[in-house]
Amino acid sequence: MRKLLVSRWLGWAVLAPVVLMVLITAFQLDWASKDPEAGTLLVSGSQLSSKRNLNDFDEFYLIGRLYREGDILQSYDMQHLLEAQLKFTGVQSFLPWTYPPQFTAFTVILPLVTIGWSFLLFTGGTLAFFIGIARRFEWQYMGAALLAIFPSLILNARLGQNGFLTGGLIGLILLAIRDTRRNGGIPLGLMAMKPHLAVGLALLSLLERRWAMIAVAVATTVLTSFAATAVLGWGVWPVWLAGVAQSSGFLHDGAYSLYRMSSIYAFVRSFGASAGVAFALHIAVTLCVVGMLAYAFVRGCPRHYLLALAALANVFISPYNHDYDYVSLALGLSLVLPDLLRRMRSIELAAFYLLCWIGTGAGLAQHLRAVLFYGSLVHPRNSSLDWSIQAPAIILAAAVAGFALSNSRSSPA
Repeated sequence: MRKLLVSRWLGWAVLAPVVLMVLITAFQLDWASKDPEAGTLLVSGSQLSSKRNLNDFDEFYLIGRLYREGDILQSYDMQHLLEAQLKFTGVQSFLPWTYPPQFTAFTVILPLVTIGWSFLLFTGGTLAFFIGIARRFEWQYMGAALLAIFPSLILNARLGQNGFLTGGLIGLILLAIRDTRRNGGIPLGLMAMKPHLAVGLALLSLLERRWAMIAVAVATTVLTSFAATAVLGWGVWPVWLAGVAQSSGFLHDGAYSLYRMSSIYAFVRSFGASAGVAFALHIAVTLCVVGMLAYAFVRGCPRHYLLALAALANVFISPYNHDYDYVSLALGLSLVLPDLLRRMRSIELAAFYLLCWIGTGAGLAQHLRAVLFYGSLVHPRNSSLDWSIQAPAIILAAAVAGFALSNSRSSPA
């Protein structure tokens, strides 16, 4: 098993079905755009059937379409967005739009081609970007790292989410910090489109006093903010803040699909706890993870361990975190895998991969369970169909890895 995990071919074997999923989905969307009964977005805005819920890329595409209509600022209001979904797709799905203006401005280019081609260019292009960055790490261990978060790769390939894009940007930041280069400031600044996924690396940059890198990141954020304003207008900022506030209310009321969320907040909330209790526990765990990173830095922890811990801290910051945001964990994991494979016993290695798959794939499993066994996309609150167990699984996986790394033995028993 260990020989298989360090094979240079494993990475390509893991990525092959991901690439295939992107191609299949792009073909389906292209075919569906010619068939009003197929249930997807059309550039023409024709009415569609209710055969499926809208996915994430459908939402990206719709937001870009609203720019054509001169109505994109209204996308931050959920009621208006639901009306737009019904107008252009014939179906409605609860997908609040809370992205910062930088990413909203980017969506305006998506409807320049049909949705199938748009999906292929965006998802396929960001996947190629992610693979290119991943190859700059130790590729013989990258396959094992990608295997650990494989369900998250499939989710991004199927939904058209931006996990490959953020994963590639985080990879660039990791490489810049590892190799003590300044150019990590640009991708760090570009992470303004999903800032919570870069908090761990931003903190590590501060701890290491990388002032030049931080200055470039701030400048990049300012420039992208001005670019977004040029595209969308100054009015985008207050409506974005209002949308974030509205989304916070939805989170408090339990309107989101908790089984797809991978935060401590979602875990506690999905088992019936109040929003206040869930948020308090989420903050406590977040502070613990961030504190561990600071403590490891003060104690002089090896650089590659710090980078892996920073990548882990990123996914515990936001209560909104989702399972598709775990892509970047593979890059941090690849840095410590040589030590893990040398020190882990077989039972520890098996437990680690099982926990990683639960952490990155439980939401997908819940979805398939609802569809295959219940014939429904409904996940009732406080039921086993809506349990969020991703966060504790990832914490346990990190604990298993931490135990192995702290153990003095140098070879598996």
